[in-house]
Amino acid sequence: MRRGFQEISNLFDNFIRWTIVVIAFTIPLIVSPRTFDAFDLTKATLLYLFSLLLLFLYLARIIFRGEIVIEKFPLFYPVLLFVLVATISVLFSPLPIASIFGEYGRYETLQTIYCFAFIFFLTSQYMKEEKWARKIFIALLISCLFIALYGVAQAFGWDFLPDFMQRPERDRARSTLGNAVFFGGYLATIIPLILNFFFSEGRRHIKLFSTYRIPLFLPYSFLFIFCLASSLFALSRGAWLGIASGLIFVLILYYKGIFPNLSRLIFLFLATFVVVFFLLFMTSQGNVGQKLEYLKGRARSTVEISAGTAATRIEIWKGTLKMIRDRPLWGFGLDQMLYQFPKYRTVRYTKLEGEMTMPDRVHNEYFQIAADMGLLAFLFFFWLLLMVGLFIFPQLKGDNIYLKGMAAALFGYLVQAFFSITIIGIVTVIWIFFGLLCSFLFKQKSYFKLEITLPSSYKLGLVFLVFFPFLFLSLLATKPFIADMNFYSVASMTFYGKGNPQIYAQKYQRALELNPYRAIYRNALADMYLTRGQAGSDLTSINKGIEILKEGVRLNPYEEDVIARLAQVYEYLGLNYNSLMIEEAARYYRMVVEIDPLFKGPRRGLIRVLLQLGRFEEAVVQAKEFLRIEPGNSEVLFSLGQAYENLGKLSEAYQAYQKVYQEDPNYSGISEALKRVKKRAGRSK
Repeated sequence: MRRGFQEISNLFDNFIRWTIVVIAFTIPLIVSPRTFDAFDLTKATLLYLFSLLLLFLYLARIIFRGEIVIEKFPLFYPVLLFVLVATISVLFSPLPIASIFGEYGRYETLQTIYCFAFIFFLTSQYMKEEKWARKIFIALLISCLFIALYGVAQAFGWDFLPDFMQRPERDRARSTLGNAVFFGGYLATIIPLILNFFFSEGRRHIKLFSTYRIPLFLPYSFLFIFCLASSLFALSRGAWLGIASGLIFVLILYYKGIFPNLSRLIFLFLATFVVVFFLLFMTSQGNVGQKLEYLKGRARSTVEISAGTAATRIEIWKGTLKMIRDRPLWGFGLDQMLYQFPKYRTVRYTKLEGEMTMPDRVHNEYFQIAADMGLLAFLFFFWLLLMVGLFIFPQLKGDNIYLKGMAAALFGYLVQAFFSITIIGIVTVIWIFFGLLCSFLFKQKSYFKLEITLPSSYKLGLVFLVFFPFLFLSLLATKPFIADMNFYSVASMTFYGKGNPQIYAQKYQRALELNPYRAIYRNALADMYLTRGQAGSDLTSINKGIEILKEGVRLNPYEEDVIARLAQVYEYLGLNYNSLMIEEAARYYRMVVEIDPLFKGPRRGLIRVLLQLGRFEEAVVQAKEFLRIEPGNSEVLFSLGQAYENLGKLSEAYQAYQKVYQEDPNYSGISEALKRVKKRAGRSK
């Protein structure tokens, strides 16, 4: 190989290494204040762009070097099989398109899995030297500092994002992860890592401004304190369990070093107590006792499974186990939970969370893998974890501080994963750790080598030829991001009272053109036309809204909110313009009920239109099913009475009306209905 090409390929190698370092720093930290999904979409877009860049750099260095050399590790086999099963699960999915484009705000898609696997592979190949592992850990800790400080700032009520972009539960810190549970999961991974470096490097000193030397335990203490404070403000109980587990793991690893570090540990303990107490005092307007009591209540509720989020998650897990039972081999496909879970949610879940709340994740990463990709994927993922555990534990007695740090971080992450959700901001770091572990764990290495003979004059041209497809793919990867920028601009204008409906429609239309698979864009645009049409009796606008919604149903026949909106529109048209439209309303209401049997609103609508169509027997069936979910609903009981009355079943009608009267004596028309049924049955007053 010519010397010049050798130097160029080495340059590409370093580009790959620095890109991985930048990924570790950027992905958890990045937030976009100019997209409506400020958090997950930004991280997903950046992940895709970085992965494409890495792939281009890798192919370019292969072309210049003229060979492919792959260092093989035992962890490759479960990872490759895991990715293969993930791909097959999408092919057999009821809705493959959802597994490719993901759900809005969640992007655990097939291409995301590919990105994780590729980053894992390149990390195992190019980050073999300890100096590069150290750069990754430094990048993680610096990134974590900004993330933790942002979390503390949110506890004080400061947030740089506008109000309409801030998600619910504003009393909990969310930082750049966008959700208190996700933020807690990130901290459960990083805090044990910090304590590991506190023990292993605390006695070292570094130069500051080429003059002063400071002990390393001070910056590690500072970072540990603010991360721990942030975890308290996040109020994520699963994360607390993960953090506690990870910290205990570190203390066990360094039990021999506790006494030599005793003075530093005392300093860390006292400083943590003082700073956390001060922060609690400042964020609770001085009422620290009340704040501590609230934190104690949150901690106690971790083991209270009869109420609150613990009870909700148990109901989610029950439904998920039924999903796994129905499709054990390949699962439903990635990112399918929101669309497939409605058939499996329990009545108790609906009572706890309401009919409009639908989980888009299992809140248990292990169940999530089995539901998404089947039991085979779960077994391969478990195989990966088992191999890591079996190889890592015998080496923890050594002096490799990076190996110990990753072991502690993974332990904290895997514990909190029993109660948390997979997101790009955390899992990218985990796959980088898996890649780093390959070099640290396996000393006996084997290689795959393939020579590629290319004339030197062709190499530069071939690299440029490879560059253009990657540029095109990069532009495609940014389309969802640009679409969300358009959606954000309308949200911003409406929030601040700027713009006009015509501009809103143009922005919504642009967002939908760039990303037609987002129901949130489609509903917003359709609602504009439908609201305008209903207000001005403009059938052209109404029909435009209907066409937009119908296209959404064609793309995703499981999008129940879109289908329910169509049913409402046809019911409106049937009542006001053309009675034949009632039939279409019934068809769409029935579609929603089949998708989500516990979605009460569409079932009420179906009962209404069935009465109008004179299908009284079906109305009775639907009303009884509704009353199984909500026994005392006056509206449905009254409709049941009407259906029975029209069928001539006067005794049943009287019983239904009587229940309405007992629940609400002032219910409109109930007195007249009772009198009418009595009269028809030949009863006297």
